Amino acid sequence: MLRRWLGGLADRIAGPDEKPLRILLLERHSAPDAGWWAELCQPGTLTGRGPDALIDPGAPLLLAPLRAVVARLPQAFAGLMAAIVRGYLRRCEQADAEPNQALLAPVRATFARLQAPPAPPADPPPPGQPA
Repeated sequence: MLRRWLGGLADRIAGPDEKPLRILLLERHSAPDAGWWAELCQPGTLTGRGPDALIDPGAPLLLAPLRAVVARLPQAFAGLMAAIVRGYLRRCEQADAEPNQALLAPVRATFARLQAPPAPPADPPPPGQPA
């Protein structure tokens, strides 16, 4: 089904002012010579281009494990919160108004918790016990 849908896109002729369509396909495991990736990359037919003409790069890209991303979420969230607070304080200053400290208190407390060093990992369960 995916190959047929992408084949239809490959046959479409884009206008001169159109930007290229980008599609991100995510899969836990993909190999260039097996599964859906191999089926997708088969060359097109004699009647037109196939999905293989759309693939760039021509091989699966390995991504970092989700654990690496999840470990950075608190820092990313803290950065986003800091930007929101800076924007709020800037708007207060431009309007010559005092910031609402009641609004800022929970944000500051959450920000402080996010900036705290991570707790040490818990001891693994004894053998035979579920995690």
